[in-house]
Amino acid sequence: MKIAVVEDSNQWAEKIEIILKEVWKEGCERFHSAEALFHENKYYDVIFMDTELPRVGGIKATGIYKQQYDDSMIFLVTAHLEYSMEGYDTGVDGFLDKDNLEYWMERTFHSVQKKIDNRRRNVCAEFAISGEGKRWLKLRDIIYFQADKGCVQIKTKTGVYITAESLKRLRERLNQDGFVMAHKSYYINMEQVKRIEKNTGQRRDKMVVMSDGTSIPLSRNREDEVRELFWNGKSKAGRHRGGIFYG
Repeated sequence: MKIAVVEDSNQWAEKIEIILKEVWKEGCERFHSAEALFHENKYYDVIFMDTELPRVGGIKATGIYKQQYDDSMIFLVTAHLEYSMEGYDTGVDGFLDKDNLEYWMERTFHSVQKKIDNRRRNVCAEFAISGEGKRWLKLRDIIYFQADKGCVQIKTKTGVYITAESLKRLRERLNQDGFVMAHKSYYINMEQVKRIEKNTGQRRDKMVVMSDGTSIPLSRNREDEVRELFWNGKSKAGRHRGGIFYG
């Protein structure tokens, strides 16, 4: 999950960051002003923003940011809840009371995760399929991508598709948090991983067993990342542009 904290007070920024690590089990990127966030020109799934930022305040900044990234969820952190009625007109997703911040951030986590999970179920991407032309596929239905003899096989729950697009290009274009390189030839969907096991043929190597029963080699330099994602359930959605829509 991509999270940003926009707060000019280091004390409050650090407090939010600690809650994110302890309760959400997530890290974040910090900005001291709305202008710094705009300069980054980057999508975040969730933004925690102070209402009383210098120059551009949180309510106005929300409206500006959502003109470009309307699916981002923005929560304003404030000690003045009287701002709330004005804020909802600009697209604010919620207000968090600084006096009871940990409680409200914990409650917010469950609603955010539900929205992201629902969003991911409907994320689709367009692929140029050999012999068929352009086709939209749900990313959650893709089990893995496999580079093979100058093309890429797209294995889904319903069948196999072939595209001439390179694996490198697919990774750059999709840039999905739920997908990871398990091997130089395999880009796998962590939601479709069934288990990780030893390769009986080579004692030191591991295999990733996918939902369809396919065993995929796990490179040693990728093992830690794949294991962490698997055991911690870090397969989460994001918002991505360029050939992807939410339907």
